[in-house]
Amino acid sequence: PALVAAPRRWLGRGAWLRVPALLLAGTALWLSGSRSALIGTVLSVCLLFLYRFGFAAILVVACGTLGIYVLATTSDIEDIEDTSAGRFMRTKHIRTLSGRVELWQEGFDAVKGHELCGLGWGSSRLLHGADAGESLTHGRGVGASNLHSTHVQILVDLGVLGLALLWLLCAQVLWAGWNLLRQGRSERSDASMMVFACFVATLA
Repeated sequence: PALVAAPRRWLGRGAWLRVPALLLAGTALWLSGSRSALIGTVLSVCLLFLYRFGFAAILVVACGTLGIYVLATTSDIEDIEDTSAGRFMRTKHIRTLSGRVELWQEGFDAVKGHELCGLGWGSSRLLHGADAGESLTHGRGVGASNLHSTHVQILVDLGVLGLALLWLLCAQVLWAGWNLLRQGRSERSDASMMVFACFVATLA
């Protein structure tokens, strides 16, 4: 979002580097195979185009989405796993989101009976028997579990109360972003929208 939305005069003489930087970032995104990164990036860039071009951006996004859907449902590709898009689709594991559903269920099972306040900060990282003392000694998680969801991890650590605070923060930022989309453009609002798009990408 910062590379896409930063005004040219902010970049000064280095403005010409924006294009190779975008190409490098796009290549890194593609090679990573990360669906989370792809979804976050697409969502944030769509927001930036919506902010800048208004209704025209909605039409472009709608047509693009429809085109991708048509290609995905009418394609004759027998095994998409063998294509360049296979690293993102992972059709063999799509029902479990590459095992994330089972991880989330593990978190829900762990917090049963302690839903209100959770199990204590960091507990979501110790579900597989990781040694907290050993992790502190090394300064990193040794054998730590990863539930692949900030929301589920906060639920395990801090319960519904902690999750409510996280959602309240998210709602406040989303409301601020909605107000940005409604107001007139200015240099300050452009900068704010750039930060907001980065936040939404992380949230996604």
